[in-house]
Amino acid sequence: MNMSLPDSEQFSKIMHRWFANEVDGWWWNGPPLPNVRVGAPPRELRAAYGVVSLADSLEAAQEGLGQSLLRKFADEPEGICPLGWPPVFPPPKGPFPPEEPEPYDRAVLGAALVFSAGFSGNKELAGMATDIGTEMIG
Repeated sequence: MNMSLPDSEQFSKIMHRWFANEVDGWWWNGPPLPNVRVGAPPRELRAAYGVVSLADSLEAAQEGLGQSLLRKFADEPEGICPLGWPPVFPPPKGPFPPEEPEPYDRAVLGAALVFSAGFSGNKELAGMATDIGTEMIG
C-alpha cells in the first residue's frame, strides 16, 4: 500500500523527529525489530508494534478478531496499551508521588502503526494498520 507524496513527506517528518537518534545504530547493526531494546524506543512505537503483533496472532486464531483490536486501538489507544506500561525504567525511589505519563501523541502513534504494519505477516491486516495509522497521522 503506497502513501501519496504529501502523506509520505509528513510521515517522514514525524518519524525523523522521533527516530533520528536510532538511525545511526541501524547503519552499523541493521534495523532491529521495534520490540528489541536499542536504547529506549519511543513508547508509541512499542505500543504500535505490540498491537500489530497481537492482532496478527488474534487474526490467525479467529478471522476478524485482529481487525477488531486495531479498530479499538485507533479509537482508544490508552485502553489497549496503558500509558505507563510496560515501564522502561524502574520508578524512582522516594516519598514523592510518581509522575503521570504524558498522553500518546496520536500523530507519532499513527506513524509508528504504519511502520509496524510492515512487520505483519497478514497482508490484509497490514493494509488495515497502514490505513488506520495514516488516519491517525491526520
